[in-house]
Amino acid sequence: MKKYFQLIVGILLLALFPICDAQAKDIVKFGSDVLVDKNMTVEEVVVFGANITVNGTVQKDVVAIGGDIFLGPSAKVGKEVVSIGGAIHKEPGAQVGDNEVELNIPGLSSLIGFSTTTNWVGWALAF
Repeated sequence: MKKYFQLIVGILLLALFPICDAQAKDIVKFGSDVLVDKNMTVEEVVVFGANITVNGTVQKDVVAIGGDIFLGPSAKVGKEVVSIGGAIHKEPGAQVGDNEVELNIPGLSSLIGFSTTTNWVGWALAF
């Protein structure tokens, strides 16, 4: 009985270890928002036509094309924060290692948002 108990405990520990230790390396999304939660650590975040909210740690860059970036009070970004066609909203306490680059292009976010829907006419308007 004791051997079975040890075997079951060993299997459970091996099965649960990857879940407890799992960390996303890079997050790349097209048309859907990204949330880096308070207890998460990722390497980089890039989105196209969506928003990024960072409350955890991003080791390198955070880039949004056609979306806004929201840095919460516990956000830590190792390198740059770049928003093209959107804005950067930084709360007190948020840390950015390098530059914050915000390039507002009027109408870009609505064009990208329109083109990421199932209506493919948006792509024809973009090109």
